Amino acid sequence: MTIKRICWDCPDAPVREWRVVSEGNGREGHLFKISCPACKKETRVFGWMIGCECESCKSQVIGAAK
Repeated sequence: MTIKRICWDCPDAPVREWRVVSEGNGREGHLFKISCPACKKETRVFGWMIGCECESCKSQVIGAAK
């Protein structure tokens, strides 16, 4: 699975496809650990930040908008 996200740390051109390393489910919805295939940088993002459609992630989007 890949996620569309720009990596600003890549030396040449920003990479737009990140690889999902792991995913978990927590109090704030899904938490994804993703990795840039070019520079190997890893980061974590919540599902609501990348458009996850599950109910817990949707409720976090509503809470973040308030």
